[in-house]
Formats: sequence, structure tokens, C-alpha cells
Amino acid sequence: TGKFKVEDIEWILKKRRKKCMHGIDLKKIICLLKHLHILTETKDGFYFLPCVLKSTEHQLPSAMEIDKEPPMLIRLNTGINPNGSDYPFGLNTFGLFFSMIIHLINVHHWELVACDDGKYYRNKITFRIGSDEDKITIIDCLQHFEVRAFPTADTARQAGKFHHSTVREAIEEAIKNVCMSHIANFSSDDLRVGFYCTCCGGPVHCIYFRPGKDDMNTKRIYCNLKGLTTLSQYQRKWLEDAEKLVIAKGKVILIVFYMLLLRVAKRFVVVC
Repeated sequence: TGKFKVEDIEWILKKRRKKCMHGIDLKKIICLLKHLHILTETKDGFYFLPCVLKSTEHQLPSAMEIDKEPPMLIRLNTGINPNGSDYPFGLNTFGLFFSMIIHLINVHHWELVACDDGKYYRNKITFRIGSDEDKITIIDCLQHFEVRAFPTADTARQAGKFHHSTVREAIEEAIKNVCMSHIANFSSDDLRVGFYCTCCGGPVHCIYFRPGKDDMNTKRIYCNLKGLTTLSQYQRKWLEDAEKLVIAKGKVILIVFYMLLLRVAKRFVVVC
């Protein structure tokens, strides 16, 4: 599970570094590992160390999964080609994935749970979001992160209870914070959001928003095979502004409240 007690960490360090461990305070080592976002303390008193877990083979989602509950992709851009286009591949995400996972646990208090097969993996982490059974799975694909949402049936029926955009913003914030503390020249513009594309009946491929060319608000994105294409309603869920959704929900509640007051006032006038 990647969870250890303090005694386990001490035993591992002594076994690996017998000569170097003499006179070193274990608490200081744990504080350093926490500061570097390498491990974190869980609610049950264990220390979670994702980098020691075994990895699993990544499988692309099916065309049906992409259509009904499309995963979101996030990558770090490697730079710009001389012709002005993005490089085809993102930065290698090795190491960043673990730090991002630790940040999500520490700051957003996402609950770590096992994957569907009951196991934990170093390149595939599943969280339970909130008090419900809604789950998020983040997969490290080496050159990008794949984020899959598994909202429960009840949540899917109740509007406003689960927001894909809130998940996206939390992950983006985690990546930015980790990168800014480790990469001196990192810019938030280096993040690219994208999706899997199945256009033209060909193999699944990745498409990303291009900085300065594609506007996420227009809900249109450029595909190298098809050209400018419109995102599906399910893909748009990831791009909705969470703050606007909260404000809209508040307006609906106010309207309903005023309608109830108006009905009560009319009945009062009739009685009088």
C-alpha cells in the first residue's frame, strides 16, 4: 500500500545507509522528505511513500469511455518550435507525479483509496472526493497526466454536487505549486490541458489547447488530423468555471426563495 510506520522508515534507512545513519535525527529526515513532497502522514498514523509502489501498465480508454466520461489530459510544455507550434511531446513527468499526489493529500485532503483491483500503484492513484463515493483516478503516462472521473449515479443526477472543473483546478494548482518550488523558470503558461481524440475513425491521439491560438472559453480545440473541432458536452465539464457554477447555483437558490416568499405573500393577502 506504500504506507509505513516510523519504525519501518528507520529500518529501511539503517539497512541502506548503515554508516551514514550514525548521529542523524530521523525526525529531521522525515521533515525533509515532507518538505520535498516525497512522503506525507496519513490519518491512520502511517507515512505514505508513493515512489516505492509497483507500477502498472497503462491502457488507453475505449472510444465509448472517451465519449461518455472523457478523461482530461494535463502536460507540461517543452517549449515552442521555430515555426511557432508546440513540440509534440510534453516534459517527462517522472518525480512530479509523486509530489503532486502528496500536495493533493496535504492541501486538499483528498482521501487515498485502492484502485478497482484493490491495489495501489506508483503511476496510478485513486482518490475519494468529498463525503460521497465519487472517485478520481490520476495516471502518470510519462509525458502527460490522465485524469479520469468516476462520479456516482446519485451525484450525476444531482446538479452542482460534483464539478469536474473543481478537480481540474485543484490538480493545476498542485502542479504549479510543486513546479514553482522545484523549477526556477516555470511559468503557469507551460501547462497544457487536452483530451483524447477519436476523430476520423483512426487511433486514439492527444489534442491540446494551443497558447495564444485556442481559447478554452470557446470550447473549440485544434486537432492535427481534423483541424479546428468542437468539444463534446462531456469534455466541456472539465473546462467550466467552478466559481461561476457556484454563483449560478446561489442565484437559483435565491430565485426559489423569492418565489416561495411571493406565494406566501399572495396567500396572506387573500386571507386578509
